[in-house]
Amino acid sequence: MGIRTVGGAPRGFSTAIEVTGPQRTLHISGQVGTDANGNTPGNIEAQCHIVWDKIEQVLQEGNMTMKDVIKTTVLLTSADDVDAFRKVRAQRLGDNVPASTLMVITALARPGLKVEVEAIASRDA
Repeated sequence: MGIRTVGGAPRGFSTAIEVTGPQRTLHISGQVGTDANGNTPGNIEAQCHIVWDKIEQVLQEGNMTMKDVIKTTVLLTSADDVDAFRKVRAQRLGDNVPASTLMVITALARPGLKVEVEAIASRDA
């Protein structure tokens, strides 16, 4: 496969990912912790699992898996939720350590949302 990690994986993410050759790339819009019925749990871990469920579903529809995720951008509304987010991310991504950016912001688009994750996945065409 034409994907390799460049640099180390200091805290569960890679410094950089290089993609070469004929690849398919999937850009996944930010996913939030609202379930299919429009409910938003108050618990950060529950919201994180919903987010990763949604990302996994989009990946499956694109004939990809979590192992194909090469970059994430994470928005959290509280620095107190960083550890909980990292715990769930590690559970869901396993030994895959994509390049990642994490930002703590004051709010997301809807009250009660605590996390939003966008992702980029790539694999051989």
